[in-house]
Order: sequence, then C-alpha cells, then structure tokens
Amino acid sequence: GVAPMAAPLVVFARFTAKAGKEDALKRELLKMIEPTRAESDNIFYDLHQGVDQPAFLFFHESWPDEAALKRHMATPHFQAMDEAVQDLQADPYSVLITRMTSTPEA
Repeated sequence: GVAPMAAPLVVFARFTAKAGKEDALKRELLKMIEPTRAESDNIFYDLHQGVDQPAFLFFHESWPDEAALKRHMATPHFQAMDEAVQDLQADPYSVLITRMTSTPEA
C-alpha cells in the first residue's frame, strides 16, 4: 500500500536584533512574507515579535518536507534577507525544524 504521509515540518526561525535595530530588522523580515507565502510549497509563514522583548523576532512556518525548505532557502528573497540582516543581528539567527507531536486541535 501507500506509505502514510509524514507530518509537515514546522520551523521556528529566531532572530535577535542589536539594540536599537529592532525596527530595522522587523522591516527586513516583513519583506519575506509576501514572496514566501507565494511559494507553491509553503503551508504557512508568519512573523512574530516579542511583546516584552522586542529584540526577538520569530518566523513560524510550515513546509511539506525538507526539500521544500531547502528550495525556500535558495530563493532570491531568502538570499537577500540573509544578507540584509547580517548587520542588524546581535547573534546569527537559529532555525529549529520540528514536527508537531500532539494531535491537532479539532
């Protein structure tokens, strides 16, 4: 028979702004929303910012598999972002690739 589909990947990408660069970093990251959501494989792609800690910004995103995530990271908009954020970050961004292990809410 057909093997069951693996659950999609859910990715948490964390960015940490240098002091005073929070808004500049947010502006660069927001440029990613429209072109990434337009990628045929993208399931969802959202940007979040810490309420009490605005230096922390997170992409919460989902892709069907690692190949789709790799294609995303090879796009011109990803490459442009990767370069643009270098001088705005306190630390290099981190990417955590997960699969949901709980049952989805009804």
